[in-house]
Amino acid sequence: MSLVDALLNSSASDVELIASNEQKGDHSEVPRDVDFVLEAKTEGKASLMCSFIVDNHYGRPSFQRVDLENGETIWRVITVIHTPATKHVICSLNGLFVCLAELFGLEYNGWGCLLQNET
Repeated sequence: MSLVDALLNSSASDVELIASNEQKGDHSEVPRDVDFVLEAKTEGKASLMCSFIVDNHYGRPSFQRVDLENGETIWRVITVIHTPATKHVICSLNGLFVCLAELFGLEYNGWGCLLQNET
């Protein structure tokens, strides 16, 4: 899949998810911690990704070793950004992480956050 295709697919999925969250009562304009997840094949790549994110002030990254059931090990990079979950913000941030995954040879596993239903 090309980078352009990945960005288009990701954006379409984001818009659907945000609309679904809003139907569940989410107030997307309320700031909250949003997690963006990348997966690396090596600890070195995960560490490099974290350093890049910190150096460029993109968010608060951490990484952890994950042993999969098939015996494979991956390194999960989780970057937390405190932000509203509006379409424009999430689509922009998600696009950034799609590009970072492509540039650094990682897999992007999407984003998530808790819904903000209270006013």
